[in-house]
Amino acid sequence: MVHTIDGAMAEALSCLRLVSNQFRAYGRAEAANALGKLSVELVSAFSGAVQDLPTEAYLFNDNCPARHAKQENEEKEVSDIPSLGTHEKQYVFPLVPEKLQQPMIIPPFKENLAPVATPIRPIPSIAESIAQIAQSAQAQIKPPTPLMEMDQKQSMLTYLALAEQTISAPGAVISEEERKAGVVYLHGNVFQNFIRFVTARIHEGPLQEIVIESTQKTKIVFLYAANAREFVKSNEQKLATTGVSRFGAGYTVELVESTAWNDNQFMMIHPFKERRRLTFARQKLFSQNLTAARWRRDIAEIVGPHNIDFLWIFNSGNATAVFTSTVVARKVLERFKKLKVSRGSVYQGVDVSYSSDPCEKELHLTTQAKTPYHALQLPAGP
Repeated sequence: MVHTIDGAMAEALSCLRLVSNQFRAYGRAEAANALGKLSVELVSAFSGAVQDLPTEAYLFNDNCPARHAKQENEEKEVSDIPSLGTHEKQYVFPLVPEKLQQPMIIPPFKENLAPVATPIRPIPSIAESIAQIAQSAQAQIKPPTPLMEMDQKQSMLTYLALAEQTISAPGAVISEEERKAGVVYLHGNVFQNFIRFVTARIHEGPLQEIVIESTQKTKIVFLYAANAREFVKSNEQKLATTGVSRFGAGYTVELVESTAWNDNQFMMIHPFKERRRLTFARQKLFSQNLTAARWRRDIAEIVGPHNIDFLWIFNSGNATAVFTSTVVARKVLERFKKLKVSRGSVYQGVDVSYSSDPCEKELHLTTQAKTPYHALQLPAGP
């Protein structure tokens, strides 16, 4: 059962997609086209409405009898279904004290909210749902043609093209070529605080994720393939002039591929603009009830230390956290949205929002805190 309005919207669009596909399969193309057009309008209305919506309005009232009845029905249906899950072996890095692994299980949080330990999973895809319906709206633009199954790339591009017609976005429209992520591999020894070592040396553009795949290989995913190419070119120039890469001796950079945006990468553009970095703000954020150490510890318990790039406290009312991926940041944001409206929580009233990636916009790490977080000291190398 969904607990937020964005989750409900994604679910609604998914249901509309099923209805649209059924209509089309049984020769009701006109109705399917109408649903496609209406779904675009739904996204437009939803995106405009949530811009200034208070954080507490994102959460549904769990005391609603209808929601309890729906949850009971869902639990009954699910109880008869075998568990469908994969248990992948996690790679253990002997050179790193902490266990480096994919962000899977979220440990329980120690606030009185009874959170459920769930995997960090891809977002309920509003983009994907609307894309699969919105293809029918093409009939509004072109003469009817035999329907062909669209692959994910085509669906995403159709969604964005149609959404751009109805949702006003700042700046120029993103071209098809720009809607590609760039994948780069960094080869060389992994060591403690390696994620911070890597990201501190990248300034070409926002990253969607950084994944340590082995003790000698790290995957870096840029939102824009052009930024990835720029990064590799800059590294080659430094190598030619100094004899070492941007990361020092023993490290090589490899441009692997450009891939069509997936759902997580689409969520990084307007109007969602997700990033790896979150900002925490409240008057007297760090007071007697909430210490800086408690804040750092709570975040680490939510996602695991291995999923944190760095944490920083600017002053008593402002702090920031940067993670290894936008997926991890989203999970933290969702948790703190609940804590913000939880009576008695030390995080009650704390505003949490996405902020620019330090890899796309330089972040000046100044602080007025009495006890700065010295653990952030930049790793010089192995």
